[in-house]
Amino acid sequence: MLTSNRHTSKLGGLHRLCILIVLVYFADSAQAQVGGSFIIDPSGGGDFISFADAIASLDNGVGGDVVFDVVSGTYPEQITITEISSAGPASTITFQSQSGILCDVTLSYPTGLTDNWVVQLNGADYITFKNICFEATGTGFARVFYILNDANNNSIDGCQLTSTPASAASIFTAIIHGTITGSQKNENNIFTTNTFIDGSYGVYFEGSSTNPSAGNEIKNSTFNSQYKAAIFLRSQDTPKIEGNQITHQSSNTGYRGVHLKDCLNAFTIIKTQLKMNNGRGCWIEDCVSTSQDQGLIANNFLVTTGSSSDELVKIEDSDYQNIYFNSFLNTANNSDCLSISGGSTNIAVMNNIVIHQSGGPAYNVGSDTSVTNSNYNNFHTNGNTLAKWNGNSQNSLSALQTASNMDLNSSSATVTFTNGPSGDLHLSGQSVGDQSLLGTPIAAIADDLDGDARDALFPYMGADENLQSPLPVELTSFTAQVNKNQVTLNWTTASETNNFGFEVHRRANTGAWLKIDLIEGHGTTTEPQSYEFIDNLIQIGRYDYRLRQIDTNGDFTFSQVLSVEISPPNDFQLSQNYPNPFNPETVIEYQLRTSSEVEISIFNSLGRKIRTLVNEPRDAGEHQIQWDGKNASGKIVASGTYYYTLKLNGKALFTKPMLLLK
Repeated sequence: MLTSNRHTSKLGGLHRLCILIVLVYFADSAQAQVGGSFIIDPSGGGDFISFADAIASLDNGVGGDVVFDVVSGTYPEQITITEISSAGPASTITFQSQSGILCDVTLSYPTGLTDNWVVQLNGADYITFKNICFEATGTGFARVFYILNDANNNSIDGCQLTSTPASAASIFTAIIHGTITGSQKNENNIFTTNTFIDGSYGVYFEGSSTNPSAGNEIKNSTFNSQYKAAIFLRSQDTPKIEGNQITHQSSNTGYRGVHLKDCLNAFTIIKTQLKMNNGRGCWIEDCVSTSQDQGLIANNFLVTTGSSSDELVKIEDSDYQNIYFNSFLNTANNSDCLSISGGSTNIAVMNNIVIHQSGGPAYNVGSDTSVTNSNYNNFHTNGNTLAKWNGNSQNSLSALQTASNMDLNSSSATVTFTNGPSGDLHLSGQSVGDQSLLGTPIAAIADDLDGDARDALFPYMGADENLQSPLPVELTSFTAQVNKNQVTLNWTTASETNNFGFEVHRRANTGAWLKIDLIEGHGTTTEPQSYEFIDNLIQIGRYDYRLRQIDTNGDFTFSQVLSVEISPPNDFQLSQNYPNPFNPETVIEYQLRTSSEVEISIFNSLGRKIRTLVNEPRDAGEHQIQWDGKNASGKIVASGTYYYTLKLNGKALFTKPMLLLK
């Protein structure tokens, strides 16, 4: 029993020792997982002295979000981050400038052939860099970020990324280079509010042709001086390119602002401002979207000012692409502004302003089977060929409409931009309020390049909505007809929104505009409406008319100006009064070939003058006077036959009878 008791006692002690070892192990493991906020300070005043030191602390994983605040300074480091245990949506890792000021922290490295990166994300997930400058200072090998081996859900936010100036199209000087091997993917990486300087490519991201990478985004960033392309994406599923500014000033004619190749589904290129002097603005090549997930190019300013440029937008061998609300301007070469070529199908072109100021075609559609819908566009060129359709030149909008049986609501107006050559394609001058730039609503495009809301019924074409001068009424016609001294104005609207009414303005002989009437509008309606106004003039001369359409909130726009000429009569004439017989009033009309002393008098059946209606000089033209059936004493005369006589310069020329019946 004693032996048994001693044995039991020894076993109890061993059991307690094992429990203690396990507790210590788990305690140490919990402490090994990093979480919380830390400071990187080379002077030793923080938790870590370098990026490499901080990254090494993550070897055992993370438990919760980790933030490394980096003290201001330049860090001559090259860093590699591999997959970190437990990293995820609730356990992210962030490196950020402690001050929050861009370039207070600079990470710089002399990259080379075998170590061509400043930061390598090798299978790393949920890593964020904020407000840090990165510099690759190598020659010919100057990647800033190298992303590979299933690196997902990473973010580069508010940073400046600088490579060396490039003179060749090389991925080894791509500022951000994402690549894959086999079936790997780099997905859901977001690059936003960054500045890209120099290099051959700003972003070069490629996926597998059989297993494309999804969800990558490039947003609100600035691209300056890339040699080959600002953004090149290959084999990406639904990438988003939004709100970027791209500037290219280089001799490289092979430059591409945005080049998407073999991309899939509902990718977007929106709210981008691109100005280049050579190359091609936006190239969609071999991209296959579907009727359910269509590609979108919308709300972009696209400008070329160079003599060696290709198209501003080229759609080639691609399907289901929508080109909506873009503004195009070519100022310096004969290349097409917008080109759709190859075996492209199901392309829609709506609400675009396409201006070619250098004599080339604004629009070129290689095959009439490529475009399914083209309408409400403004195409203009100062050359002889406005567009090409199915290989044939179309010299006017009407010719394009006939050849394509499309663009029936399109226009071909000149457009004034704020500063086209500098890339600012906001509408200005005569284009503000121009009814010919009236587009049609597209539900998916609720705002413009600046984020201003699109008018729900009457949006502007192009990328600029211009809230200060809305287009509330679609005025489809405005005409004037002259009949003697009478002008009849007619106008129609296709639809109206909050239309209070139309002021009718008249201007005589280029004098001041006068409001002569207000015609009530129909408020808000999608039905066509017709209006008429008759102006009874008494003077010979030239007159201009316009309409001032007024909203219920006081906003207004002017119509075009119509001019008419009131010519003098060919002869002197006295017309039969009307009505006749009459009771008690009638109207007498007469016309004068020249200015004359006029006397019109009324006589009874006995030949006695009972009243003089006119006795004064009158100008040449059409005139009328009313008789109220009273004599010179103001008494109403009896029923019977009366006569009225027209004397000119004291000589009686015309006499006509009239009958008063009571």
